[in-house]
Amino acid sequence: MKLSDFNKCYQELNQRVEKMLLTKREEYASGEDRLANFKHPTSLLETNPAMVCMYYQTKHFDSLIDICKKIDQGVYPSKELILEKAGDLAAYTYLLYACLQEQMNPLQKNAL
Repeated sequence: MKLSDFNKCYQELNQRVEKMLLTKREEYASGEDRLANFKHPTSLLETNPAMVCMYYQTKHFDSLIDICKKIDQGVYPSKELILEKAGDLAAYTYLLYACLQEQMNPLQKNAL
């Protein structure tokens, strides 16, 4: 893939993720806490918000695995489906980073 084509892919995905993180914020966050939907199930799952985020992210990763397997079988997804699934996975990576940052010791947090 040429660098110009890669840059176009990057820009498309980045715009998709940015839009998704902004529009879904109200759907999944309660009040001002953007990470609330990862905090609420922690007691039920007996884990921390970052791990809850990882559980949710795994679903999106699995969707991309299915797409890759289908390509090997000659079944090609639409560009929109790939953008949606890759965008979901990328968005959860940002959310995971935020969860981890919030959970870190304040001294470690300031070191980054």
